[in-house]
Amino acid sequence: MKALKTTLLAVGVIVLAGVGYAAYTLRPQAEEIPETLPELDTATLDPMAIKIPDETLPPLVLADLKGNTVTIVLDNKDSWKSKENRPHYRALNRWVLPETSKVFAIADLNGLGLFRGKISEIMAFMRPEMRHPLYLDFEGVVYETFKMPKGRSGFIVLGPDGAVLMRHSGKADDATLEQLRGHLHAEEPSHSPVSSFTLAHLTPATCAGKVCVLAFLSAAVPRGEIPGIEGGFRGDMEEGAEKLKDPNIRMVDTMIKIDKKIDPDAVIGAVVGETPDLRFDHWTSLSAGEEARAALELPVDAPGLVVINRDGEVVMREHGLLQFYKLGTLADHVGVDEITDGSEAHKDE
Repeated sequence: MKALKTTLLAVGVIVLAGVGYAAYTLRPQAEEIPETLPELDTATLDPMAIKIPDETLPPLVLADLKGNTVTIVLDNKDSWKSKENRPHYRALNRWVLPETSKVFAIADLNGLGLFRGKISEIMAFMRPEMRHPLYLDFEGVVYETFKMPKGRSGFIVLGPDGAVLMRHSGKADDATLEQLRGHLHAEEPSHSPVSSFTLAHLTPATCAGKVCVLAFLSAAVPRGEIPGIEGGFRGDMEEGAEKLKDPNIRMVDTMIKIDKKIDPDAVIGAVVGETPDLRFDHWTSLSAGEEARAALELPVDAPGLVVINRDGEVVMREHGLLQFYKLGTLADHVGVDEITDGSEAHKDE
């Protein structure tokens, strides 16, 4: 009887936890953003006291960062869905930052401490794909400390002395981003003219006035290896995510996603390498282009990507695994809203 009671109690705890989690995920959390954020009591506020532990990374201790300008970017499940974080994340992922400017992403998971292990496991996949360190705040400390509207994306900037220089909640406009850039002493990336190259009909001259996207593979990528497309790889989400860790598969997957969204009158390009059974709507498909690869300063032993803007400048030059955070910059250059990572498109049918 005692064993039965223990078992029933355990089942009850699991059921209650599941109900609590479902209630949390289904209940809207986003608060209205006031015209002016609540004032902070500077007499009692001590950002340097904030410590966020982590199972994978060293704990985030703001006191250890004194002497730096620190930007804390806040998000939770509601702000992720709303995409209101897109402008400031893309800016922070694009800008060139000095060594004394540090950026940290905080995922507010207040109330989900019971699921800490599983959530940490899921986030472990995303962390290498992000430019800035991601911390999980299971206590809601950051939102509470800085009186930020719950469920909204936002950011806080702390000066070298720990004083609050800036707080913003919601979608950032151009003026807000410029203010943020000034606090961080950040710069836009510099661009240089593209070198002379020839890939079939594509040259600097034929690319002029258009955006030109050139992707080079270092290994063959057949259709059956690509998650989320007809005739492609079929498996669960974890298996699909593993496939996308392959740099060549990631490159082809990215080019497929862009191919479906671009304006072909504004964006042209090519995929260079073996892609058996794959056909692109807008990209020129070539089996080889080693001279162009060398001219564009890409290594031969890794996939590479070059994006040329309408003025003939190289605005992206990447090789190896194209991390997900760079997809936002790529999306901006080719004029599409976003390039999804495909993580929900791997399921068995």
